[in-house]
Amino acid sequence: MATTPLDTVGTTVTQMIPPSRTGSRPDVPPETGASQPAIDPAAAAAALDQIAADRDGNAERLMPPKWWYPVNGVIVGVVYLLFAQLFAQFAVIEFGTDGWLVEARFPLLESVAYMAAAAALCYALLELGEWRKRQIGSDYSVFMGELRPRNAFMWVVLLTQFVVEIGAFALLLWWMLHQSVLPEMPMLVAVVMGAVLALWDYLYDRYFIATIKKEGR
Repeated sequence: MATTPLDTVGTTVTQMIPPSRTGSRPDVPPETGASQPAIDPAAAAAALDQIAADRDGNAERLMPPKWWYPVNGVIVGVVYLLFAQLFAQFAVIEFGTDGWLVEARFPLLESVAYMAAAAALCYALLELGEWRKRQIGSDYSVFMGELRPRNAFMWVVLLTQFVVEIGAFALLLWWMLHQSVLPEMPMLVAVVMGAVLALWDYLYDRYFIATIKKEGR
């Protein structure tokens, strides 16, 4: 019977042993795990603070320059005053017993001048709105010249503002028929509406930014 030499057997057995997965030497124990660098709490806190500061800065950029609100308010007030002067051209002279208008005066040239000035200022307001839209950027949408509301309260505030604006025009129309009651009403309406709408827009924008910061976006 043939026999296999001892050294040949040893070589064969050694070749059958698979190498270690963690090293080339079978007598070296495998590593339990790679050492992980320790996290610096101060650096992590600083990074979180920087992220929060960047988020707040991104929200603050939505605020227009300081001149925006007074300029916008002055233009709005002058527009109301021009419309009041335009309405004043309908100087009612007399009503009949049946309530129908008997005579009225409507100076054409003055009325055209007031309408042209009001149209120019309305165009300026539209251009300011387009500039504001570009300043806001594409991250946030715009609704009727304002930042689009993000909750029900903001929708109520925005719609109330539009109702107030329409109500002011209705008040001027009423004044057109009762000019002797309060002659200074056009100036009063113009000043009040200009100041109120400027403050209204500012507070709306500040609340919008506070909402953005609270949401963390």
